[in-house]
Amino acid sequence: MTTPVVVAADIFGVLVALDTGWWRAEITRISGLTDAEFMKRWRESRLGEAWDTGALTISGFTAKLGDLLEVPGLTEHDVSGLWSNAVGVVDPLLGPMAARLSRERRLILASNNNPVQWPIVEGLLVEAGFAPEIPAVLSHEVGLSKPDPGFYAELIERTAGLDVVFVDDRLSNIEAAVAGGLKTVHHTDSVQTAAILTALLDLGESE
Repeated sequence: MTTPVVVAADIFGVLVALDTGWWRAEITRISGLTDAEFMKRWRESRLGEAWDTGALTISGFTAKLGDLLEVPGLTEHDVSGLWSNAVGVVDPLLGPMAARLSRERRLILASNNNPVQWPIVEGLLVEAGFAPEIPAVLSHEVGLSKPDPGFYAELIERTAGLDVVFVDDRLSNIEAAVAGGLKTVHHTDSVQTAAILTALLDLGESE
């Protein structure tokens, strides 16, 4: 009997929309920086990586972000709002497909995520019909973020013996997954990704 394919799916940009434009616009409004100025400081500080890998609590992240933006009055409530309000809706095409896979225990989430956004995302997925307590490799829980090779090693360890295909919208993450020995699908369009996964997965029979 052929081993069923298990999908390791990224969350943001694949299963759930993320409005990074809104988030960046709010940051520039609060700080008075231009988008280019903010992004230069953001990349050089590596604050995003520290936040996504759980190296900083919400309190520590808020303090460092306030220093980065030169906004001393920034609060944890402000920061939580910036990150939570950027979370969008579940993809109407890939969402139902992934929900079914989750109920069949053929889905594991593989995402760079933080402790503010994850509870919101988890609630959205359950509302969309995903199984509760979906298996997941989350950067803020494992202390590693894509495209770090260690993230993929963790994913491979958790899916040992399974036929896994990794789906992500960022090419750098796909390239790192390939280097780690994973089969991949580079997501650029929901219709195309759905067609590729349908060809890989035996989803012809109704539940």
